[in-house]
Formats: sequence, structure tokens, C-alpha cells
Amino acid sequence: MVAGRRSRDARTPSRPRSVVTGRGAWTRAPGATLACVPQPSTRNRIAIEVDRTLCFGFGDCVDTAPGVFALDETEKAVVLDPDAEELDFILEAAQNCPVDAIIVTDEHGRQIYP
Repeated sequence: MVAGRRSRDARTPSRPRSVVTGRGAWTRAPGATLACVPQPSTRNRIAIEVDRTLCFGFGDCVDTAPGVFALDETEKAVVLDPDAEELDFILEAAQNCPVDAIIVTDEHGRQIYP
């Protein structure tokens, strides 16, 4: 197990996962499904992007940072509010993604994770 990641057995299943319908900054790429545009964060000074082609909807990000991430109607992760949690929780959520579908960049565009 990678340092900082929780095992799936350690998740608390008692909290229902959020599902988003019609919220967020959406754009349609030609020939692609809906994609979420990275939303700049004013407090944390980061941008968070979910690679929806990699996301399988495991929900580990939602379990770790439910104010930041949710699953949409296709069971793919979307960014709700990049300022809803402290940066440490956001980075933990990205690290908990088993397929590294969450990309976090700083205010200068440098990739923080993965």
C-alpha cells in the first residue's frame, strides 16, 4: 500500500456518496463526453482536474473530500468546489484515487499530483 492511501476496507460506507446532476463547469469537447474544466481555487491557489477517461467512479475522492468531489449521473468524479477542503485533504483525495485520475496543479500550472 502506498503511504498516505487508505485501503478500501478502511472506508466508512455509512456516508452516502454525492451525485451531481447539472452542476459544475461543463464543456463538450468535440467527439467526447462531457468534461469538467479545471476550476481555479482562490483560497488553496490550485486547479483540480479529473481525467474522466481514467475515472472508474470508485469514490475514494468523495469519501476523503466530499465538499470538493462528487460523482455525477455517470458515476464519474467531478470537482464541486476546490476551496471546500484544506489542501492536505485534497492531495490525500488525489492520492487515494486508485487510477490517478485526479490532477492537481499549482497557481503557476506546475503539476503537484500525480
